[in-house]
Amino acid sequence: MKRTPLSAVFMTVVVDLIGFGIVIPLLPLYAQQFGASGLQVGLLMTSYSAAQLVAAPLWGRLSDRVGRRPVLLVSLCGSTVSYAIAALAGSLWLLFLARLLGGISGGNLSAAQAYVADVTAPEERARGMGLLGAAFGIGFVIGPAIGGALVGFGPWVPFAGAALLCGGNFVWTWISLPEPPRPHAGDPRAAARRGLGWKELLVAVRQPRLLSLLVLFFCATFALANLEATFALSTHRLFGYGNRENAFLFTYIGLMLAVTQAVRVGRLAKRLGEPALVVLGLLVTVGGLFAVPYAHNLWHLLAILALFSFGSGISSPSISSLISRAAGAGVQGGVLGAGQSAASLARVVGPACGGFCFDRFGVPAPYLLGATVMIVAWTISLTLLRPPLPEPPPRS
Repeated sequence: MKRTPLSAVFMTVVVDLIGFGIVIPLLPLYAQQFGASGLQVGLLMTSYSAAQLVAAPLWGRLSDRVGRRPVLLVSLCGSTVSYAIAALAGSLWLLFLARLLGGISGGNLSAAQAYVADVTAPEERARGMGLLGAAFGIGFVIGPAIGGALVGFGPWVPFAGAALLCGGNFVWTWISLPEPPRPHAGDPRAAARRGLGWKELLVAVRQPRLLSLLVLFFCATFALANLEATFALSTHRLFGYGNRENAFLFTYIGLMLAVTQAVRVGRLAKRLGEPALVVLGLLVTVGGLFAVPYAHNLWHLLAILALFSFGSGISSPSISSLISRAAGAGVQGGVLGAGQSAASLARVVGPACGGFCFDRFGVPAPYLLGATVMIVAWTISLTLLRPPLPEPPPRS
């Protein structure tokens, strides 16, 4: 990839998410070494998303005021410290502290999305957001493999490895990532003195089109989180799969998402337009979710997961792109941060709902719930095919 601002921020996000992928599969068993119960492990996993829920709009709005690059650097520094605390933790409360700090620092994705919006033309925005989505797939393919290799040297070693990787990413970002031009953002220093401008952000997100997009982003993330939380339990009950088989399947999903978002999204957005891409992606995702619990064998399951990954892979970055295009230049980071908060809320609620449905009603229930939510989202998405209403003239 040619070294451009877009490729630089892509690499920053990829390396950050590899660090995230290193520790996530190992965190539950690591927490149990400190006497964590099943409930405490669940709360530990939720604490990251809860902190991200609060922090994402703050990071995004701050990036509107002081710049994208400073926010990304500070958040990478926070992530490095959080992994170091986890590696050195001698008690469960320190592990909770590490995950809370990691969630706060992990809200930097809104700044990265705003960076992409700054350096891409509107017609190229979906491709740029698709590259960030591909970074997630790459992170969840490479990260768990590295974590699995490092854990043989000690349970704390993967966390130390993630801290070193994130620290190296901080240095690389400092050297290679320039501040993007934002011709309509005004003087950052003057904007910083005015504060974060939450009133402007609240006015922006109250627009009906933006509210619809935020609801769609919540629903799409809810369905994905619902699947992630119960998939290993479902395949174990349906096919007797263990950790090794499920690791392969998650790697497969990550690869499908990465390929779709890096290669397909930009081309399809040019051909169909982003609103149509959202409608198509959500409908395909509905079909994939309905089919997962009824797979008959491995090949059938792989085909269904490819369908689900394609639908999710084209809809999520297109929604992010539409959110960035609907936001004004002065609140773009804050609005994208609100989108990430919606996603974080979905990652708090989705696993809990999926786990409850699985325990209470059996294997198909979480997927039928996710598909039902996505049908609602698909119905809402049809409104995106209508042209937006013109803004009323300003009052004199």
